[in-house]
This record gives sequence, structure tokens and C-alpha cells, in this order.
Amino acid sequence: MTIPSKGKRPLAPLDAIITKLAENGHLEITFEDAQASPAEYALLVDHIEDAAPRTLTVVCDPTSPGSAFSDAFAGRTLPSVTAFIFDTDFQTLTRQGRNTCGDLADLLTAFPSLERAFVTGRNALHGVRHERLRALYLLGDPLHPETIDALGTCTFPALETLGLCLCSDHEPGPSDLTARALRALSAPALQSVTLSGLDETTRFLDALTRTPLPSSWSHLHLDGTVDDEDTLLDLLRARAPHLRSLTQLSLPLGDYLSLDGIDEAKRILLPLEVDDESDHGDTFLPATYSAW
Repeated sequence: MTIPSKGKRPLAPLDAIITKLAENGHLEITFEDAQASPAEYALLVDHIEDAAPRTLTVVCDPTSPGSAFSDAFAGRTLPSVTAFIFDTDFQTLTRQGRNTCGDLADLLTAFPSLERAFVTGRNALHGVRHERLRALYLLGDPLHPETIDALGTCTFPALETLGLCLCSDHEPGPSDLTARALRALSAPALQSVTLSGLDETTRFLDALTRTPLPSSWSHLHLDGTVDDEDTLLDLLRARAPHLRSLTQLSLPLGDYLSLDGIDEAKRILLPLEVDDESDHGDTFLPATYSAW
């Protein structure tokens, strides 16, 4: 372990963990072959506190820290951290599918100043309130149903951007569960919602729009399959009053609808701007957090 100490605590070697502190306040932690002991995790948290990073990145190469990582933060407060990244940018989401940093609620609680989080893998989550979180990206292959469900029990007063990548190579998560969690989530400032890996876009949109959308929502981006063009168009006609509260709706049009169907979808929802989700860059790539 190579975190420079500020003299508050002695620096002990942690063979399982490699750390790198950049001058811009970015601390990167890489978990290697050996698993660290609980005492080593506690010491790691001590040195993270000493380093006072602005951005904390955890890389699994190849070892995943597991629940011992979040356990080590329980009862601790590290106010310097404004961005948390749990992602190994040179690995696929599928390869990271079983990686975990434990319970995200414990980490959110330990980082009261956190504004942005990008988290891959199979992580636990229980209902938590966080006052300053503005952007949250959760990625899984698949994103575990219990995590999706727990999202609906959270309260994020400042949250503006939410991205859920439900799967990559595995079967996608249940549409109804995801829709219920989004509608139950307490996030009065939420504006942009992006979902990737939907099992069937029409089914999800049906579950999501049975009642008017939250008034704060302005952008809804959906990436999934479409089983039947006519069924989707019929749903858009029926739910147009609810969808028109948005500013922009992105759907998987080009891969599943005819040119006439695309034109009809746009006509149905006027004056709402409707475009193809492929016109937007992939939200769930490292470019999203590269400037954090």
C-alpha cells in the first residue's frame, strides 16, 4: 500500500491492496490477488481519511473486496469524498458481474458530501437517505432484483441524474419491479432517467406510465427490445398525456420500428421531442466519470 501518511497513523504494508493518490485529489485503490483482513480494511479506511481524496476509485484486479469493504466504513465519516467509482474500466460488465463492495448504504452514509457515484457489480443496498447525492449510476449483469427493489426505499433529495444498467449478457431484470422502484424512489429533484438492458420496452413503459410521471422528470432514455411495433404505438397513444410532461423521450426506434412507425411515434407525442436512444452516447462507459 502506497498512500502517503500525514503522520496521524503509522503506515503498514497491505499486500492485497495497491493504492495511488494523484495530485488532483483522486485516490485509486486496486484489490489484487490476496484478500485483506478486517484489520487491514480498517487501516485502509484510516489512510483514506488521512489522504482526504475528492474522488475515490476502487478497481478489482482481479479480487473483489466484498462486504468487508463497506463494513469497514460503518460508523465512519469521510467528508472529503465527493465522487465514488467502483468500476474496473478495462473489464467488461459481464466479467464484473459478481464484484461487490458490500452495502452501498453504508458507503453513502460514510460519505456525507458525496455528489456522484458510479457502481458496478452485485452490491447490496438498503433504504438510505443522502442529502447531497446528485448523480447515481448502478450497473449489473444482471443488476440484482433486491438492489433494484431497495432503490425504491431510498430518499435522495438532491438527485438529478439516475442511470440503471440492468444487464449486459445475462437476462434483463423484471420490468414491473424496475418501474415500481423508480416510482417509489423519493427524489423530488430527479430530471434525467436512463435505463439500459430492458427486457421489453413497451412492457416497461406500460408499467411506468400508468399514472402521471413525476413532475420533475424531463428526460427519459430507454434502451431495450421492442416485440411489436403496433403494440408500442398503441401504448404511446394511450399514455401520451402522461409522457408529454417530459421534455425528451429516447426509445429504441431504429432497430425495431419501420420508418413509418418512427414517424408515427414522433407524431403521436408532439410537441414532446422523441428520438432514437442510439443518438446518445453510452451512459454506462468510463467516459461518464472520467472528469470526476
